[in-house]
Amino acid sequence: MKGRWKLLVLGAAVAWLATSQTAIARPDPAHLIVPGKSIGPVALGNSLEEVKARMGQPDDVRTIDEHHALMQWRAHSLVVGFEHEQVVLVGTNSNRYATSTGLKVGEPGGNALIMFPGLTPPRVPGLYGLADDSMGINFLNHPVDETGAPLKGGTLPEDWVIDEINVFQSADERVVDRKEP
Repeated sequence: MKGRWKLLVLGAAVAWLATSQTAIARPDPAHLIVPGKSIGPVALGNSLEEVKARMGQPDDVRTIDEHHALMQWRAHSLVVGFEHEQVVLVGTNSNRYATSTGLKVGEPGGNALIMFPGLTPPRVPGLYGLADDSMGINFLNHPVDETGAPLKGGTLPEDWVIDEINVFQSADERVVDRKEP
């Protein structure tokens, strides 16, 4: 009887170890990517002042026009897009942030298709990767040639890797600002 008990305990231990090694680790809530909502400390709809209160002054600011700007916080590995000083886009190229399923920068692009089956190629010319406008998320790759220059045109190889993840307002929640003529 003792031999059977040891065998049963050993089998249970091996089974527990195998399942614990393959389980997806839950990301830290402070570094969670929520499609159509947020990446880490920045949520869509936050004001510029709220973002600065959480993360300090941006390291870089690129003004697109009088209503749009991109700002980078290197210590947080985040780029934030603003429209009328409200967050409309949050992006990262860091693997410290992950979705609830564990998908993050550095993962094979094919994993994005498994976890987000509605993904399609982005509609923006020159972007490589997969996007789901209805969920408000994209997974991008920035391929380069042998000299390190960005590739123009072509398709992603099957073994592409996620270089960047962006969250934006989902198509279902977008409000079009219509001005009277």
